[in-house]
Amino acid sequence: MTQHNATNPAEEVTYMATICMPTGATMCVPVEHDMAMRYAELHNILPNDLPEWSEEALDELIHEIEPDDVESYQRALILLAHHRSERASELIAELRPNLPPDLAQFAEMAYAESLNWLGLDYVRQLGWETPLITPAGQAVRLFEEPTRH
Repeated sequence: MTQHNATNPAEEVTYMATICMPTGATMCVPVEHDMAMRYAELHNILPNDLPEWSEEALDELIHEIEPDDVESYQRALILLAHHRSERASELIAELRPNLPPDLAQFAEMAYAESLNWLGLDYVRQLGWETPLITPAGQAVRLFEEPTRH
């Protein structure tokens, strides 16, 4: 995971940016720094057998979310983001409109990462140019719609 801090004349933004090594897909989402750090921290709860979970297990995960518990939502979103299935991406997309506003950025990062595992890019910028450079020194093109590699 790479974080790129850029200063907009009006505000400072952290871009949560990654390149998914197995698929080559990129994600870049502008978020608050604390939200990016929380998302990164939750990667330590990922079980080794997560990609083997059935669709029924994913549905059960959704039903176990406690509506007033932010951590319950965050846990479910990070697990879905790493399931590496279309069903997991669909579940995140279904959850997003109904989430509390303070989870919007977290859910967008989870959705973007779930698309990356499927080989889709997801990049959103804030209407001003921010150059993103890969470790190899290549510029990353910014766009809004997911595209398949």
